Amino acid sequence: MPEEKLIAKGPFLDYFKDKTNGLKIANETKDQIILYFEAKLKLELDRVCSWALEIANLQGKRTLQDKDWEFIVRKINSKE
Repeated sequence: MPEEKLIAKGPFLDYFKDKTNGLKIANETKDQIILYFEAKLKLELDRVCSWALEIANLQGKRTLQDKDWEFIVRKINSKE
């Protein structure tokens, strides 16, 4: 089964083109750029999922609340 894509090419490339004043990108390079950001996003998403599960397990619940998300964001920002 093919791996699910996390980044839609169209909006990503539109944003890239907008921020680079219309810079053109070769098709093969587009794919490489998308793969790079997919990998980065997956790492970050895995980290957030891990923290969310840890919080939920500690609290014995299955719903992430605003205060939980705020805690995760503070944790992310403190690592940067």
